[in-house]
Amino acid sequence: MNQRTEHYNDELVIKLSNDGRHLQAAFSPAVQRTPIKLDWLKNKINELGYSQVALNSDALDHCITQFNAGTKKSLINIGECKDGEFTLKISDDNLTASINFCVACGGKPIRRQDIYKTLKENGIKFGVLEDKINHVLQLQLASQEHTQDLPQQIHHAVIAQGIKPVDGGDAYFESLIPDAKDRRPRLDEHEQAHYNDVCHLIMVEPGDKIARLFPTTPGKPGKNIKGEEVPPTPGKNILPEVELMGTRWDSDDKDILIATIAGQPIITPSNAIVEAIISIDQVDLKSGNIEYDGTIIVNGDITTGMSVTSTGDVYVHGMIQEATCVNAGGDIIISKGVIGRGALFDEDGVPNKGAARLTAGAKITARFIENAFVQAGDSLQVEELITHSDITTNNYVMVGNENAKHGHIMGGTTRATRMVQAKVLGSPAAVNTKIIVGLKSDLAKQLEEVNQLYQQKIEEQKKLELTYSKVLKNIKKDKNKEKSLAIIKKLQDTNITLNSEMIDLRDRQQALATEIERLGHASITVKHKVYGAVEATIGSSTYKVDEEKNAGTFQLRQNKIMFNYN
Repeated sequence: MNQRTEHYNDELVIKLSNDGRHLQAAFSPAVQRTPIKLDWLKNKINELGYSQVALNSDALDHCITQFNAGTKKSLINIGECKDGEFTLKISDDNLTASINFCVACGGKPIRRQDIYKTLKENGIKFGVLEDKINHVLQLQLASQEHTQDLPQQIHHAVIAQGIKPVDGGDAYFESLIPDAKDRRPRLDEHEQAHYNDVCHLIMVEPGDKIARLFPTTPGKPGKNIKGEEVPPTPGKNILPEVELMGTRWDSDDKDILIATIAGQPIITPSNAIVEAIISIDQVDLKSGNIEYDGTIIVNGDITTGMSVTSTGDVYVHGMIQEATCVNAGGDIIISKGVIGRGALFDEDGVPNKGAARLTAGAKITARFIENAFVQAGDSLQVEELITHSDITTNNYVMVGNENAKHGHIMGGTTRATRMVQAKVLGSPAAVNTKIIVGLKSDLAKQLEEVNQLYQQKIEEQKKLELTYSKVLKNIKKDKNKEKSLAIIKKLQDTNITLNSEMIDLRDRQQALATEIERLGHASITVKHKVYGAVEATIGSSTYKVDEEKNAGTFQLRQNKIMFNYN
């Protein structure tokens, strides 16, 4: 720093203190003198080569007042030369080392050797990022012309990064039967599910090979910044011995499962099983209600008031009639349709006992559904018609395939997380029809909570900065400077913790925002026509259709639902 002492009218002297730590203004009393202003004084300080010194705005104002008054001799500390400083933080897993640092303000800058010495003292000898350290040093040079009135800004930089281990792959089963049932969601590269193939019942006989087990993979170890090997997390193993259902291990190949019973082969994320199958002509008063641990095939109808419960799938080759309950841990596949009786709710909002009720852990397919409560863990595919029903799915509702003459959703409420697609919504008679798609409420709630917490951290940081500024201004007047310095150190440590917490919260915000963006592509697609009295809701926005529209798509754009014609 090029600096010199200057006299102004032989009265004002600007100089460094004997210890080189403070910038001082000295002057004697005078009966008459040319007054000075703040801008002139700051410019003069810069001209003298003290542009890096952190100035004290209160002291500058006091200096100008005293000088212009000319009543007494004064020596005023108007600035401070602060050294560059940094603190090292090592992540709990020893994979990352970062520094929070302040560049020098007229004092000694952070030196490369100081950083490397600190790294060595903390045992860091692998993954040192020289380019990041160079950036820290370059930032000091770029900050030479910083604003003098501001307190030193705390910067953050990662200066050492280890190698994360590559975790082992989980064990998994691969089907040896091309058409075996797979209950896992089938998504393409765009995370779109395919529902064109109605699941057909596949049968195996005892002795048939149904699946091969692929074991876990070992993964690859990493290395932390202290040069230590970091073992990978092993892949999750599968222990089908405790869950064998209708299968056994092949004596010639211990990785192959063989059917021990006749039934339906099913691939799950953690096992391959053969579900036992019970076949019933019809569910009525003669058969009684059916509850079975496996797959149920009903060759005829499920009649009024009966119930069918299965841990697997339920196949119905006939009709499901009024006041009937069907519960399946897997799919419900209905060749014909579902017909309930009466309105879904009475005048007091109580569900009507005459309505049919279907609940499936996976998907439901049917030719038509009328006056029914339907809940599917995955999706609903209907060939012809959904009318006056209450529908809820976690993914899609699709009504009307390419060859279907119809494809209507009329009346009631239809909900889906991602998409509802139909050929026609509503009816010419203006039947109230509600279609709801969009975000999962728990995701929106989580993001709101994280945003609130992040805002709280911002407010905490603002209060911290105000306190920090006040302590800095008053430290000269404080007789117990050691106490003030201890407070400053505590404030700096608190700020470092706050920065770390805010980084974690930003990461969480980004993760939730990404998931919400993915789900935010929810849409309502109409292939032919949408009539009046249809309410389309996406997220928290609702679009009320007041006149007929041709084929198009409802989508959310900037928190407003838009209808785009195809």
